Amino acid sequence: MRKYTLFILICLSAFTAFTAVFADDAEDFREVIFEELNVLRKKYGCGELAFDKALNSAAQHQAEYLAEIGDLDSHGPSGESVRDRAADAGYGGDKSFTICETNAMVWVDTDIEYLIEEVWRKSQPSVRVIFDQAVRQIGIGIADAPDKHRFIVLNLAGLDDGTDDYSVTRPTYDYRTPKPTVSATPSPEPLITSTMNPDGGVYHIVKEGETFSEIALAYGLDWYTLSVRNNIKLSDTTPVVIMEGQKLVIEPTYTLTPTSTPTKTPVPPTRTPRPTFTAGAAGPGISITPDPIDLPAPDLSRLLNKTLAWKRTAGWILVGLCIPGLILSLRKK
Repeated sequence: MRKYTLFILICLSAFTAFTAVFADDAEDFREVIFEELNVLRKKYGCGELAFDKALNSAAQHQAEYLAEIGDLDSHGPSGESVRDRAADAGYGGDKSFTICETNAMVWVDTDIEYLIEEVWRKSQPSVRVIFDQAVRQIGIGIADAPDKHRFIVLNLAGLDDGTDDYSVTRPTYDYRTPKPTVSATPSPEPLITSTMNPDGGVYHIVKEGETFSEIALAYGLDWYTLSVRNNIKLSDTTPVVIMEGQKLVIEPTYTLTPTSTPTKTPVPPTRTPRPTFTAGAAGPGISITPDPIDLPAPDLSRLLNKTLAWKRTAGWILVGLCIPGLILSLRKK
């Protein structure tokens, strides 16, 4: 009996030590993530983050849920959004706030440098979350699954009034009770968009707390289009930094191309050719007058020469005719 009791005590001690090691490991993991993220944010001028208990509770519950289902999901056990989960954990009290979330699934022995550099900084959505200038507080949830996968959830948020203090005026949500259908936390005011100028251009003046992604979404543009129109270089590792009062081109102005006015130039009359008729090809009702034929002039000298050649013969003929006539005329007398 004594040996059996001693065996049980040894097992319980080993289990307690094992649990404590992994609990401390997860807590150390959380602390190092927090420090490394603040180093990066400070490097790019985004401001350091502060731990928030409510955000930490919401992130931890989500990490445990992901470890339970063994997959990544942006919704909670009952389909809750990250805003609902944070509000249900008591974050913000009755104040409006901005919140975003990113998560990751790695092996339990994955180091933090690989997690940040290879998983989060090579994901554009994660970069947007980590370097969002509108957030000032963070919650980090870590849970290990039986298959040796580790799930990490980051909840980054900030109160819209620019402060970090709030009071919980209502009881926080108990995850063992049914999910309420409506959250009492009001939604933040929508981003006010600009109207089109007479020249077709649309410009947006960046206001305090507005992010590049929010502006692109409000105008129905993708990141690439908005970055090209404003000569902003996108990078998977470097966040897009915009300043309050900065003028962003949403729609460029269109250039009017002058249209030439046609000048009417009088057209000279076209000479109508006189029709040429071919004999025998005239239609009915058309009389054809043939062109006069040019006859050659008579050659008188040639004719005279021919006449002179017959002059003697003609003389004898005339003499022969006259003699009989003379004889006849004398006989009648």
